[in-house]
Amino acid sequence: MSRTGHGKAAMSRKHAAPAYPRAGPRGTLSEPRPHSPKESQVAPIVGLQQEIAAMMQRGASLERVQSDVIDPCELSSEQKAALWLFAWSLMEGKEQRRQATHYLLNVGPG
Repeated sequence: MSRTGHGKAAMSRKHAAPAYPRAGPRGTLSEPRPHSPKESQVAPIVGLQQEIAAMMQRGASLERVQSDVIDPCELSSEQKAALWLFAWSLMEGKEQRRQATHYLLNVGPG
């Protein structure tokens, strides 16, 4: 990066949207930039993650979490897969192995 602040690194910093007010000219505060679509999706995912953690702590099955929380939410398949993996990570080790074995035995031919 050059001393003038040009280049890819400067551009990526320039386009990053802080979640707090930015300092404007001479220390005045300017309005925060609107959040990107990716940032606006984080809050719902965090809420779903908390809901999943609470359900798993109460003893809900992975299938129940999937049918009640993950399947109905309007997220991408990758985001749903990440939530499923999070729920799976909260299971006891023996139960994880049992579930993994069950899924492997029921996977159809590729």
